[in-house]
Amino acid sequence: MSKIKKALLGLVGDKILQPARIQSVEVISEHFKLIDLFSPLFAKTPWNPGEKIQLNIGDWNVRTYTPLSIDQTKKVLRILVFIHGQGPGSMWASKVKIGDIVQFLGPRSSLTIDETPLLFGDETSLAVATTFQKKFPQARFVFEASAVTECYAVCKKLGLTSFTLIEKSSDQSHLTEVFEKLQGPEKLVLTGSARSIQTLQMKVRAANTLSILKNKPYWAFGKAGLD
Repeated sequence: MSKIKKALLGLVGDKILQPARIQSVEVISEHFKLIDLFSPLFAKTPWNPGEKIQLNIGDWNVRTYTPLSIDQTKKVLRILVFIHGQGPGSMWASKVKIGDIVQFLGPRSSLTIDETPLLFGDETSLAVATTFQKKFPQARFVFEASAVTECYAVCKKLGLTSFTLIEKSSDQSHLTEVFEKLQGPEKLVLTGSARSIQTLQMKVRAANTLSILKNKPYWAFGKAGLD
């Protein structure tokens, strides 16, 4: 998040963001948690796959997450958080507990698609993949992952079915294998690491055999709080 946006939120955030209470925190692996947020507003909130919710995790540091679901009867919205590094988002997710209050904005449109995708992503993309599978049961997913065994267990926990996991390499050589797995009739949706997306875009243009429907970077080295 830019300093200008953060400063503006400091001035008007209390007027546009709403409070929610952390209702449950489930540790599902070393780096992943499922978190339920409760708010009376969720009783009337429609839910669509690919939407985003933005949370003020403290001092107007806003982080963006993909809602896995909204239970309007229970007034509960569920998110998946990936804890990595020492950034504000990971620090918040490491310490969050039941009863905490967090301000939110949304859910609102972020990544909307109208046809079955072949989605590429990483650990930050598991939530959006889960929502797309609900809308497109035949969707396929290819993920790059730092810890393949852990990521596999989380994918199974989320109910993902047609997915492939490829271990990340520091020199991005694994993206050659990723590109091979992205072959198919579906249009591509590229998510996750901005660097990986850029590399795959170049491979797609060079091959001229695939079509990219959309791309949505969730993070980039040296930057924090991408939308």
